[in-house]
Amino acid sequence: MRHTERTVTSLSTLDATLEEIQRTGVCVSLDEMVRGAAGVAAPIFDRQSQVAGVCAIAGPTDRVRPQARRLAGEAKRTAQAISTLLGYRAVEDRKSAGRTS
Repeated sequence: MRHTERTVTSLSTLDATLEEIQRTGVCVSLDEMVRGAAGVAAPIFDRQSQVAGVCAIAGPTDRVRPQARRLAGEAKRTAQAISTLLGYRAVEDRKSAGRTS
């Protein structure tokens, strides 16, 4: 269902968008659900590596768009910090923990 002219409606675009989100660890939405509204979000993981929540920043598109890169970094860093507090350890951390030097 199309909400605005920017709503993703094709499967190929959705696939590409999901791949980008997985690669970067952050989702940026500009005018996709509501014209004039934007959001940036990053997942928060628990100790079982399950998504426990999200760190999201929302605001008017004309204010979010010029700062989207910075806001994405802030959301991602904050989500990572909360995840760590919940006991989450990134794959790299888990691998290195099992190694002996």
